[in-house]
Amino acid sequence: MIDMYVVVRPAYVAVHPVYVVVHPDLVHTILHTEVPADHVEVLCGILGCGKSAMLKHIELNAPRAAVRIDLSEFDPGHRGDQGPEASVGAIQASYLQFVRLLEALIGRIGTDADRREIRELDLSVRNAEVYDARIIRIEDFVDERFRPLDPIVLADAWRNAAGDIAHKFATRWNAMTEDHGCFLLLDNADDIADQEIGLWIGELVLSLSTTVVVFAQESDTLLSTLDQERTRITRISQFDEPTVEAWLCGVSGHQPSSAMVRQICAASGGHPAVLKLLYQLLSRRGDLQMSTSDPVFDELVAMRSDRRRAAHLAQLLVRSISIGGVAVGDDIDELMASTLDVAAVPRQFDAPLLRHLLGPKTVSGGQVRALLTCLADFPFVEDLSADGSRLRVTSLVRSGLLELMRASDPDRFADLNRRATSYYRAKVSGSKNTSYGESFVYEDPAWQRNKREWLVHSGLASRSSDRSQVIRDISLVFLDAFWWWGNYVHFDFCDQLVADLGVLAGQHRGPATGQNRALWDVGILPDEAVWPELDQLHGALRTILQSYPLRSAKPENADWVSVRQALLQVKHLCGLHRHGTGRRAETLKGKKRRLAALLDIFMAHTYRYAHPADTRADFYYLRALPLLPDDWNAAWVEFELAQLLAGRTAPDPTTVEKHFRRSSKLIDEDDEELAANLLLLRADMDWEQHRHDIAADEYGQAVRHAYLFHGVERPDDYTMQFYIDVRGRALNRLLELADHPADALDCASRMAGAFPPGEIDRDAVLGAMDASSPRPFQLARALFPRGPESFELGSLQSPFMDEFRLRHDCLHGESLSSELARLARR
Repeated sequence: MIDMYVVVRPAYVAVHPVYVVVHPDLVHTILHTEVPADHVEVLCGILGCGKSAMLKHIELNAPRAAVRIDLSEFDPGHRGDQGPEASVGAIQASYLQFVRLLEALIGRIGTDADRREIRELDLSVRNAEVYDARIIRIEDFVDERFRPLDPIVLADAWRNAAGDIAHKFATRWNAMTEDHGCFLLLDNADDIADQEIGLWIGELVLSLSTTVVVFAQESDTLLSTLDQERTRITRISQFDEPTVEAWLCGVSGHQPSSAMVRQICAASGGHPAVLKLLYQLLSRRGDLQMSTSDPVFDELVAMRSDRRRAAHLAQLLVRSISIGGVAVGDDIDELMASTLDVAAVPRQFDAPLLRHLLGPKTVSGGQVRALLTCLADFPFVEDLSADGSRLRVTSLVRSGLLELMRASDPDRFADLNRRATSYYRAKVSGSKNTSYGESFVYEDPAWQRNKREWLVHSGLASRSSDRSQVIRDISLVFLDAFWWWGNYVHFDFCDQLVADLGVLAGQHRGPATGQNRALWDVGILPDEAVWPELDQLHGALRTILQSYPLRSAKPENADWVSVRQALLQVKHLCGLHRHGTGRRAETLKGKKRRLAALLDIFMAHTYRYAHPADTRADFYYLRALPLLPDDWNAAWVEFELAQLLAGRTAPDPTTVEKHFRRSSKLIDEDDEELAANLLLLRADMDWEQHRHDIAADEYGQAVRHAYLFHGVERPDDYTMQFYIDVRGRALNRLLELADHPADALDCASRMAGAFPPGEIDRDAVLGAMDASSPRPFQLARALFPRGPESFELGSLQSPFMDEFRLRHDCLHGESLSSELARLARR
């Protein structure tokens, strides 16, 4: 028999909230643990077995401060990407979520000022370990052109940043809780256990000397960094008959008969969450004597899944509510049941989405708000907004509702997902991403969330006849985002897309390995639900993320073969392998055409960066060009082709010039980044021809455009890195003249002239260029305006932006196209 006790909380609606606390002796021991504690508690058990209820009870009854956190809200989305082989993107994503977690923790026991202190610590350690260490410095770009940055260095920099902020957080936390101690209750640890953040959390909690730490998780596998000798694991199983008897007696105040206990056990399967819902239903019906004749028992016994039992009881509960003490009519009962089914389809919902799924003609705006309020009062609906405006159905009930819907009404399941697809499609349909300015939408967090939900629901709604379109949609969004941002600096949106795809693929793997294998076990999912192409696409896109090197210096020894193979697999999955060359490629329309172009561009990358002389890169670039639907993308491809050809031994200047001019004509007037790159290319060409004076002017203008790039939207990781890279290119050329001070000073003066008044401190420049000990950072500061610091990123109100606005007016001259056309005519 499992020890437990029951708490019945006052009813706010007609459904009586009840929760079960199993192992009361353990809970009592935890509540009376003195600090410093000599161990960490880990509660393990199946979904719905009462782990979260134990944490809630500890939080409500703790003799000192208690902080309860759901770790699923800090999931970086890189399942299994942990340890020495983890990608840089996975580690950076973990770092960002780790900082969010620390900020949330400190905010629960401190003030807004304490939260700000964590944000300031984040900026401080990023500067120390990432930006100012071996990662984003002028000095390191100078090295990087000749010795490419090892991804391990970048990965370790983020790990060091995590270790640094964790140490400082622990010191602050221990000081804040020193007098009375604290309970730290961490739910759903499984969701982060196999990611880098899981390692860091395991290390962190062992340093919280004033805190009693309790984890709750389904698996009995510990976070790998927890000290097993200091960890006590309690496994919570389903209830046996004596436990059910004690529970019924405690909650109802009546001694149940042996027959009733057996009936309840059979109906609930001994599952605590199902047992709780069953009691709530009986209580609502006024059947506290629990007659064994109630037909709900037979209905539950016939079900073979805890999730389906929980879902069925939730449906019965929503049909039995009253609002304001007035019984609701049969039509509204059915509407409530239908609303619960509908609410289970999206991962979370609000009033506009719920109304769209129900049908605007079915319910009014006022009615849907009333339905939302009713749903929020049920124990199987979680409030994500603190004001009832954004909700989600709990995992156990949601999965069961979806199982039942797919089994009994698969057409409705598909139709609701199609409605969700149309809702989110409308949210993201304002931009076609065909212009340079429109593509900035990829950086909008709200747009990203809506785009992800659109893709997930389109995958769930798809029929066998339109699965190829879903594959193409996912591939195009990923490659567009990777082309826009992710191939240069880490772009978490790409990682989130791949994580979503992994979940979607897991639901279609089949009975042996799928996340929904129980649905096959009970005969719900047919054979055609298996969709192996999703798994294949997930593997291919993940390979691209893990193997494609970031930053501008792409090392030849990167795993370009793996990237190439992954791109070819994506092409095959999208059905584009039959449209390889000639007219067949040019007959492609719309999304297929753009997708084929992006695949060819990245295929070109796999050849040019691995072997710059390999003409297969030219082939792919040239094939991509006529497929691109817009000028700004074509301008970039023309530039990349010109850059590739110019960098080869004995380049053909006529061909290089042809592509340079095409790019200059097609450039978008706001594309400061491309302007800077074209000027760098021209400067490199002139420098190699020993026209150092002309090249120095061009390098200075390239730096000017890289500086102006900060103001196209606002400074961010991308613009900061680009400004460093462009300055680094210019400084490399100056350092080549270290043994020729007169020439060096002339070139330095010309470069600085791009920023009026353009005066330089000659002694400072020569001192920074000392051949025995060059100082690129000091040289950059002597010639060019500073770039933003990490704390100034993402903001239009910062010291950097104040300086930027002062310079901006006098730096903007002729249009980009005119400036570049003048260069092309030389």
